[in-house]
Amino acid sequence: MQYTTETHKGKNGKVLFLTLPVWETLTTETMIADLEALLAEGRALVEQLVKNNTHTFDSLVLPLEEHANRLHLLWSPVNHLNAVAQTDALREVCTKGAQLIAEYETEMGQHEGLSRAYQSIKESSLYGMLTLPQKKIIDDTCRDFVLSGVLLPPESKERVRAINAELTTLSDTFGNHLKDVDEKWGFLVSDIAVLEGIPEVVIQELSEDAKTRGYQEGFWASIKASVAPVILANATNRELRKKVSTAWVTAGSAELSGMEEYDNAKIVAQMLKLRHEKAQLLGFDNYAVYSLAQKMAGSTDIVFAFLNQLAEKGIAPARLEFEKLAVFAKEKFGYEVLESWDTAFVAEALRKETYAISQEELRPYFTETKVFQGFFELLNKIYGVTVHERKEVSAWISGVRFYEVYDKEGVLRGGFYVDLIARAKKNGGAWVDVCIPRRLTNEGIQLPVAYLNCNFTKPAAGEECAMTHAEVETVFHEGGHVLHHVLGLTEYMGVGMMSVEWDAVECPSQLMENWCFDTSVLKVMGVHNKTGEVIPDVLCERLIRAKRYNAAIALMRQLELALSDFTLHAMYNPLAPENPMDVVSTIRRRVRVTPVYEHDRYLMGFSHIFDGSYSAGYYSYKWAEVLSADIFEAYLEVGNIFDHAVGLRFLNEVLEVGSARPMMESFCAFRGREPKVDALLRSEGLLQ
Repeated sequence: MQYTTETHKGKNGKVLFLTLPVWETLTTETMIADLEALLAEGRALVEQLVKNNTHTFDSLVLPLEEHANRLHLLWSPVNHLNAVAQTDALREVCTKGAQLIAEYETEMGQHEGLSRAYQSIKESSLYGMLTLPQKKIIDDTCRDFVLSGVLLPPESKERVRAINAELTTLSDTFGNHLKDVDEKWGFLVSDIAVLEGIPEVVIQELSEDAKTRGYQEGFWASIKASVAPVILANATNRELRKKVSTAWVTAGSAELSGMEEYDNAKIVAQMLKLRHEKAQLLGFDNYAVYSLAQKMAGSTDIVFAFLNQLAEKGIAPARLEFEKLAVFAKEKFGYEVLESWDTAFVAEALRKETYAISQEELRPYFTETKVFQGFFELLNKIYGVTVHERKEVSAWISGVRFYEVYDKEGVLRGGFYVDLIARAKKNGGAWVDVCIPRRLTNEGIQLPVAYLNCNFTKPAAGEECAMTHAEVETVFHEGGHVLHHVLGLTEYMGVGMMSVEWDAVECPSQLMENWCFDTSVLKVMGVHNKTGEVIPDVLCERLIRAKRYNAAIALMRQLELALSDFTLHAMYNPLAPENPMDVVSTIRRRVRVTPVYEHDRYLMGFSHIFDGSYSAGYYSYKWAEVLSADIFEAYLEVGNIFDHAVGLRFLNEVLEVGSARPMMESFCAFRGREPKVDALLRSEGLLQ
């Protein structure tokens, strides 16, 4: 694949390089051969480096980072394209490539000569003269060698390699199963009356989906991320909601009729088994303990205590919230029993009646251009940065935008792509990933570039994407991840944003969500796409009042997922493995207050932990929220949520630092103390 590189002037005479992929040149034909050649170069480089009698940071780490950068530039676009616009050829290449990379990384992680080289730097007198980021790279790498099994006997090393290879394949298959279900499951709705209550923009998408499947009339209902949640929250037809809801919570399982070949049950069981075996081979009691070796939380006891504390605080308020839903459902709709496919619909109806506001009512006010304009104006107020859209940048599909970020001195800091719209063969949810890492080279600084991806409803032809306020929150959340990457000032890939402890990585993203509920921000973003009317004060007031609506129910849902994930990994018994769904059911009985479909198999579609980076780490969302809530209170304490001094302190002590020091040190440098859970409890309405 080809790249374009342009130079910019930096501070102190440094040259800055903005490097971007030329997407039209990406081809899968030679990708595996190119990857194999580059991995072979990496192996040869390591053998050459370890032959040296003495090692320094510059002589050992920098050549390896240079090779890692080349590997990233080769593979990142392919991996990204497979996530957002998969084809059969891409799937095949990525499956093979992921296996090759996993084998390479395991081999390097177990390379005794390379491990000794890093350890020799750590034990030498030169270590004391390294910068803090350099020391952290050495320390983290030495730790990771142990976690990779470098100290194991040969037969155990080989077993870890085999486990890693199998886990890579299983994870890949898990995710592909869900993509296939999203694409293939659905049904034709012939009568538009069945779609009563569903917004016109989504009805239009259902109509287009039907046409792409060869139907000239009718509407194709599916469980796509841009469709299913809207149907469940708005469709008045109870049977339609039931059909979509039951498919939504059984996707990836044999319970979904016609999709049995995409059952992930055996994959889940095997992944849990292999993770536990790997952890024990490496000297850990279980995979949860192994996972925590690279996270802020010190032990499984601390994580369980944290989650249980939140559950104890949240369960009673959540039950009260659900009781209100049940009473309203009976009085308003005559539902004697509130079923799982009713909850979102009834909750949205009660929101509208209580606060005279609904998500769909807000959608016309929040178009893509205006939302990002509001986000960028906020960034300028807080951090002094400016963001400009750059036109005519090569992208993987039409509609993708590219933005450049400049600091308060007008120096380019990096850029990011935005891909908002859901489509077939695109991963569900929303996420940010690294396109180009920031690093110092002999010629200058390679500037960071990120991908920001969402799955919003496709707009009508000629119109911009219009968002619900919940989707605006998603943009701000993912934008926080982008800031963490693009505003970093680290000089090495090893201390970039993606190397932050995983239970802290959500902190900057969750922090940004707070400004979505400020009237001045809402008025910059909120301009009606038909009338041009600025969102009225009364709607802003209602939206802000509704902020904590059903917050306790949402909290308990997150705790259900976090406890399920952590329990499955911390309590796994290899001699008598429990059915994973039985574990989930036990936890649900303790923390779930809303109804559950009797054949619910949501675990089989839990991509975060079986096709992502959150295994034994989903608790990270609430853990990081402790940090973000406490940080936001620093603004509240000075009486100005736009306070530039507070913003600059956060920029300097957290965002720009990346992972060059432990997050706890960065937090303390910003806040002057360790974090407290009180701010999170207040933000959840659980503590006055």
